[in-house]
Amino acid sequence: MNQDKTISEIMDKCQTDEGFKRRLLSDANATLAAEGIAIPAGIKVNVLENTSTVIHYILPPAPQAELSDADLDMVAGGGKVVVMPDGRRMPYGDWINLNWRDRQQNRGTIVME
Repeated sequence: MNQDKTISEIMDKCQTDEGFKRRLLSDANATLAAEGIAIPAGIKVNVLENTSTVIHYILPPAPQAELSDADLDMVAGGGKVVVMPDGRRMPYGDWINLNWRDRQQNRGTIVME
């Protein structure tokens, strides 16, 4: 079963089954597992419900204290480039934004710089 469809079905079930919704709000991991949705070990799922007087905002995870070598390379100006057969270089982001036909006509080798 498609994960997106499963989430959609869970949301629909909350609208028609108040007991299910209460279980989902109180113990999301167990309730989702009972519905066949695998939650990786060590991950805790919180389900919150907005109301007319309460709105939840989700904050992203805090950034890591240190950047990896790959992240540092990207920040320092390194990144993917596409080397065309004629030697021209194009930033990967520009190349990937070309339409499919133009990418086929401008095939090259993707390299890290």
